[in-house]
Amino acid sequence: SALLAGAAAPARELLRGLAPSELPAPVAEFRAAHPEWAVLLPGTPREAGRRAAPVVRARPVGAGVSPAGPAEEDPRCALARTFLGAPERSVGGRALWLEPEGADRLVVLARRGARAGVRTFSAQHEFLARALAQGRARHAGERGVALARGAAAGLALALRAQGDGPALALLVLESPRPRAFDEDLERALAARLAAGEPAWWAAAFRAAHRRESGADLALFPQASWLADVEALLAELRARPAAVLVAGPSGSGRRTLARWLEFRAARAGGGTGRVERLEGLARERRRELARGGARAWLVARAAQAELRATGELAQSLASALHPRALTVPGLAVRRDELPELVRCLAGNAARRLGRPCPRLSDEALACLWRQPWPGEVAELGAVLEELVRAAPGEVGAREVRQALAARALDVHARLAEASEHDLAAVLDHTRHRSGRVNLARAARYLGWSPERLATRLRASAPGP
Repeated sequence: SALLAGAAAPARELLRGLAPSELPAPVAEFRAAHPEWAVLLPGTPREAGRRAAPVVRARPVGAGVSPAGPAEEDPRCALARTFLGAPERSVGGRALWLEPEGADRLVVLARRGARAGVRTFSAQHEFLARALAQGRARHAGERGVALARGAAAGLALALRAQGDGPALALLVLESPRPRAFDEDLERALAARLAAGEPAWWAAAFRAAHRRESGADLALFPQASWLADVEALLAELRARPAAVLVAGPSGSGRRTLARWLEFRAARAGGGTGRVERLEGLARERRRELARGGARAWLVARAAQAELRATGELAQSLASALHPRALTVPGLAVRRDELPELVRCLAGNAARRLGRPCPRLSDEALACLWRQPWPGEVAELGAVLEELVRAAPGEVGAREVRQALAARALDVHARLAEASEHDLAAVLDHTRHRSGRVNLARAARYLGWSPERLATRLRASAPGP
């Protein structure tokens, strides 16, 4: 409530003396009110012999990029906290985010107002089992049904794969107020869960990838070029088929295919394979042409070009799902670049066992306007060069040197900017108040503020 005093000062202590279980809602409030700020949660004791009291510090995101170190938390936990804040503030009591682990256990990934010591619940608990099976459940504080002593009402909603598939997680709310959860609140929460399903899949895949490889991924499930994904996955559940995933080499096309297979398999769709179309054995091509099996065929170009060059036979082309996916080049995905930089630089630092440098805003602007002909792979190689050479702060000079070391031309300005580029740069460079920062946006483009203002006037809709 009164946590925003002094929010304009970077790294100022905003909240003091809160117990860990009390943190998520205030943090969610702050982030909702100030989306341009990142919130850091160091937990350090005030003084020896006293309980550790977390301190929330804030900094403006646009001031540069500090890739996170190896102690990053499970991405699902950060996402889960976003589901807990808003409803809990309105009903009192506590909130839990639970996810199945095995057949009979639910693990607490985030909590609000609940005892920190409880880490798991039985999936056979009456209240939770009903929610898992039916998608939602309520209780009226009955003994043995309520999870917390003193709870007079409870509501559990399941996040289900594609709406009616297996339960992926449970949002559990309990309140001392008997009528805390009305139908309107339940419908709003259910809609919020459904809308957050793609983000949950991205967080779950990132967590699985970290466990397997130790490296992080940057995924963008809300990207406009992925608009057909939900419909595609629903259709594959009903009728498995091979799907073409096209894109330039190094663009992340294989990562996209692996994420989609992760989703399809966990949603109860059996097992598919991610394969390269180039070099695919003749017998495997004939098998896929017969249909009936899910596969993700990673290719360098779209179907029409592959057929024109003879790389895709008519028999296999006819068996492919009509919703092919194309990963655009990084040069038209500049809105994703800041998060990619954070992720790839962090991976390089972990791999090399070196500290993660902090990229200044000028360094990020220099990276932002490059064309990246080698796509995400080339960006990763440049960032690895920066991690090797500059353990401290990285500026534009160090970025230019790293680009030159890989024989890449350094682009001081963007010759032309699409409407998507303009929207991305204006969004990333805004003032903390949300107003457009014309001078900073112009620096990212390498333009003068006057040129940018002229272009924006030309792009504005008429009266």
